[in-house]
This record gives sequence, structure tokens and C-alpha cells, in this order.
Amino acid sequence: MKITISKVIGLNQELFIGVATTPKSKEYEIIKTCKDVKWNAEIKLWIIPRSKEAWAEVICKFSEYHIDVCLDRIIKIEGFAKQKSIKAPLAKVNKEKGILNANQYELLVKFKEQMLLKRQSESTIKTYSSHFIEFMLYFKERSVDELSVEDIRAYMLFKIKEHGIKEQTQNSIINAIKYYYEKVEKRERFVLYDLRPKPSFRLPEYFTEEEVVKILKHPKNIKHSLILSLIYACGLRLGELIRLKVKDIYLETAEPHVRINQSKGKKDRIVPLSEKLIPKIKEYKAAYKPNYWLIEGVGGDKYSDRSVQNILRKAVEETNSNSNGTVHTLRHSYATHLLSRGMDIRMIQQLLGHADIKTTEIYTHITDVMKNKYKSPLDNLEL
Repeated sequence: MKITISKVIGLNQELFIGVATTPKSKEYEIIKTCKDVKWNAEIKLWIIPRSKEAWAEVICKFSEYHIDVCLDRIIKIEGFAKQKSIKAPLAKVNKEKGILNANQYELLVKFKEQMLLKRQSESTIKTYSSHFIEFMLYFKERSVDELSVEDIRAYMLFKIKEHGIKEQTQNSIINAIKYYYEKVEKRERFVLYDLRPKPSFRLPEYFTEEEVVKILKHPKNIKHSLILSLIYACGLRLGELIRLKVKDIYLETAEPHVRINQSKGKKDRIVPLSEKLIPKIKEYKAAYKPNYWLIEGVGGDKYSDRSVQNILRKAVEETNSNSNGTVHTLRHSYATHLLSRGMDIRMIQQLLGHADIKTTEIYTHITDVMKNKYKSPLDNLEL
């Protein structure tokens, strides 16, 4: 067995190790486990920062292989420097060190480590850490370990009055604070219920079927078209779409489907794939040749949330559809349209990946009115 390694030079004369692999091969799976590795679509190579540690890791992981080192074959890449820097996590740590005192930084590290041990999602770690940093900074030189519930209440009032936070953010901040005291400090149940906003009831926004048709037809780019079509056709969350891999799409089985791995609540689920979508997926794969992620961004990395949001926003604006609509509205529309056409609500619950049937039942408030063909009493008046 053999792999080929080349010398790669980035825009800022940074040196990288370039590794060529065959898609879906054993070495393909091995290289993905290396630290700080990224796929570069421009040169069709896996890129690793060149260092003694990285080189040692490659040698160790490919010990059974013949390594063909072609350092005389120098490859220059234009786009790699524009990607998210490999040193970004370190820069973030340095920034956190700069704004926190030594004690606060130590608590933040413990906070993040506990979330990692509990296998919290990347987005949860990011959100909770941000809230926890702000929480610590508000109390300046005081240690959060010494705070009372009244202190936390004062902080929440400050966030509401001065920052105008929304109910969802208020709950998120409380969740982060509770996580620290309960999971890191190991205190018994840390009750902050009286600080939570009164639960509100909001009907989900949705697009009509006519609006969905216009939105899905709007993009001229096959990638953009597939993105919106997949979200609606499978009822996907934005993060689920971004994390879809090429291998998660099953086109050649008796029942074509999409496998959604470790979504919200760390649950897998399978969603049937519309037959109308199969030709579009094949056309997209032939045009873009995605390697790992189904929807690839720059350098083969995951596509960005903001890019998907921009695609939807443009489609909504230019088709004069529901102006309140977001990417998640396509998911709401999927559920609403299935329910209005008579699908069993428990089946919809499974398709959406809801843990509690009550979450799915919110759509019945929309469809019940639609089915009953409600008329205003004004219709009965002779005016």
C-alpha cells in the first residue's frame, strides 16, 4: 500500500504537508483522523500544517504504508489562506486570556472541559461559553463561586434592561449558568425558575405550497437549488443540512433515503428521499464532485450557515413570499403540509426527530383551522 506526500506552499509562504488519497479507501478514512487536517478542492489533496508533530502523526498512522515523499514536487495554492485559519482556536484562546483574569480563565477552561466530557455539541459549547464569559465579566473581580441567587437575578435584570435580550436568549443564559453550578461546581439542583420568562405560545411561520414552489424554482445555481430542495423535501434543520455527508445519501436502495446522524438530542434518524430530488442530486454530484461533505464550502470544508440563509433570503425577497420566513420556515412548511394532507402526527414526529409529541402538535393549531374551512361571522352578514 502506498501514499504520496507533497510539499505545499500557501499564500503567506506557509508550509503544509499534502497527502493524496483515493476516495472511500482505507487511507482516506485514516487521514481524516489526523489533527488539523483539511481537504483542499483546488489541488485535490488533504492539507496538514507542516510540523514535527504532524509529520510524526502521519508516519505513525500510515506505518503499514509505503510513503512516497515528493518534496521536489512543490504545489502552490491560492485559496487556502482565505479559509478559516488553522490557528483560529489558539487566537480565540489568547483573546479569552486577554479579557479574563487568571481565576476566570481557569473556570472557563473547566467549564469547557466539562461540556466536552459530556459530549455537548459544538454550537452548545460555543453559546454557553459566550454567556459564561459575559457573566463572569459582569462581576469583575468577584468570583462567581461566591455569588448568590440575588446576584444572578441582578445580572438577568441588567441583561433585560440594558441589552434588551429576548426570551430565548434569557433561557439560554440561565441554562449556561445552571450548567456551571450543577455540572462543574457539582452543586445540587440549582433552582432559577423564578428568573425564567413566562412561557409564550407562538404559531410557527410557514410557506404556502404555492410559495414553496416559487422559492424552490428561484435559484439558478444547481447547488443553491439542491440546498433549499433538501431542506423542504426532508424537513431538515439548517445544521443537519450542513453536516450531511456524501455517504448519508442513499440513492440506489429500494427506498431512497437520507440518513441524519447525531442530530439534536444526539439521535439518528432516516427520512425518505423524494424521487423528484434524485435527478437533481445526481446532476449536482456530477457538476461539483463533492468529496466528503455533501454541500462543500471553500476548500472542501462544511458550507456556512450564513450562505444558506442568504440563499433563502434572496429567494423569499425576489418571489414576494412570506417575509417572516427563514431557513427553518421550510422545515415548518414540510411538517404543516404533511399534516394538512393527512399524515399521522406520530409519523411526522419521527420524521422531524422530535423527542416529545407536544413539540409536533403545535402544527395542528395551523392545520385544524385549514381543514375546518373556518369562516368569519362577517361572511354571514348582509352588508
